Amino acid sequence: MKKIVFSALALMMASTATVFAGDNISESELPQRARSFIATCFAQDPVSSIEKDYNDLRGTEYEVELASGFEVDFNSNGTWRKISAAPGQAIASNFMPKKIAQYLDKNYPDVHVTKMLKNHKGYEVELSNDHDLHFDKDENFVKIDR
Repeated sequence: MKKIVFSALALMMASTATVFAGDNISESELPQRARSFIATCFAQDPVSSIEKDYNDLRGTEYEVELASGFEVDFNSNGTWRKISAAPGQAIASNFMPKKIAQYLDKNYPDVHVTKMLKNHKGYEVELSNDHDLHFDKDENFVKIDR
């Protein structure tokens, strides 16, 4: 009986992993907006891999890994959702909305951005000092998580 239960659990885990695994695709299969973003912002950083996933809540998503180790996630229309710096690197201010970049320059001049997330509420910025800053969709500072 234990063998049957264990086999059933192993089969369910394997099939679940397969369901959640994305498909590797080529750069030409990305939405045009995503291709333009990569060409503009990461012109000197070749694409290593692209994975296309489907999420019941958010629809189709794309995860792009660059040769430098940076990762950029895009939604179905090619708008970036998340930018993650490679370990030991920082996200340059030219990726950030203007008001957020100005806020960071003024209040955190010696701290680097390691990750940016964008959603329907606004932005979350993770800093190298382990603080998370939250901004509304109009780029106004809301709160800090320490």
